Amino acid sequence: MKTTCYLVVDRRGAQRITKTVPSRRTGEIAVKLEMEIDDSLFRIPTVSVAIKVDEARPVEISLGNVAVRVHDALAAVGIRAEVLELEPKDDNAPTPDGEMVPHP
Repeated sequence: MKTTCYLVVDRRGAQRITKTVPSRRTGEIAVKLEMEIDDSLFRIPTVSVAIKVDEARPVEISLGNVAVRVHDALAAVGIRAEVLELEPKDDNAPTPDGEMVPHP
């Protein structure tokens, strides 16, 4: 992506940025900025996990291992993130309106 804008500065520093040629007050100058930004910076990676459980064989998933792999995948595309492991949800916890909903 290529874009152009104008940075208006005076002796006190940056005052504003505009897309079009700005009007200037006494003591202000406009600096034309031409920027080229790689499109890859705007892509948000999609993280997906597929788990298939065969009924004949129970599968044990280590949440710690999943968290590490998600963290590593995000880091590989330049995203610094903290992956948190949440406590297991209580299936019989009350709903926001206070009702108890049994889980099958």
